[in-house]
Amino acid sequence: IIACGPMVPEAMRAAWILRREFGYETRILNLHTLKPIDEAAIIWAARQTGVILTAEEHQIGALAWRVSNVITGSPLLYGQPVITGAIGVKDR
Repeated sequence: IIACGPMVPEAMRAAWILRREFGYETRILNLHTLKPIDEAAIIWAARQTGVILTAEEHQIGALAWRVSNVITGSPLLYGQPVITGAIGVKDR
């Protein structure tokens, strides 16, 4: 789960619930800034897990878009399937 700001504690709580109730191991990546974005950390997480979920405290947008661009633009991930998803507030 990739999050920043106030969503980091929420991501940590989600990871705890996923482990306790479903037995899933989850990693949290705390991005302290979107610009510059920590491309190396995102690529490492994608290579290690194969699954990336971004969590935003507002409508899905900047974080999901930036992370997707890093994943799709990295030669280190060519040929490696990476499942991506995003959660945020519903757009009204």
